[in-house]
Amino acid sequence: MTTSIFLRLLRVLPTKSMKDVPKGFVAVYVGESRRRFVIPVSFFSLPYSRVLMERATEEYGFKQEGGLRLPCDEEYFQDIMVRCYGMQFKKKDVSKGSVAVYVGQNMRRFVIPVSFLALPDFRVLMERAAEEYGFEQEGGLRLPCQEDDFQIILVRCFRKLRMS
Repeated sequence: MTTSIFLRLLRVLPTKSMKDVPKGFVAVYVGESRRRFVIPVSFFSLPYSRVLMERATEEYGFKQEGGLRLPCDEEYFQDIMVRCYGMQFKKKDVSKGSVAVYVGQNMRRFVIPVSFLALPDFRVLMERAAEEYGFEQEGGLRLPCQEDDFQIILVRCFRKLRMS
């Protein structure tokens, strides 16, 4: 699927719903209940989300009323989003409004929204990081937890990001 298809899909979002979506993000609607999530636009270039976009095009077409719908259940969507955040470790640049964190024994890099750092799950991790590594860490922000645990925390954060 080409970038132009993604851009065509993005154009169908109503302007009024965009006012509460931060720059660089897009609102999508998932599942039968059409639960709303706000995700980074950059995810549309990753393989996991590309599959969802292709399915959305096949099922709903390019002209969707009421926003961009994705044909999957919420749990599957959240799993895809965690994988997308995990894939961003390959990127060297960190976009505005994001921060790189390093997790697990292998120090796997994740790029997450800065807003996650204010959430309770991340505050606990930040306090543990300060205790374990101190406030001046060289080479990036290390978080003292395993990758699997961190991915569970990401799912919780996505749930808090979604807007009713």
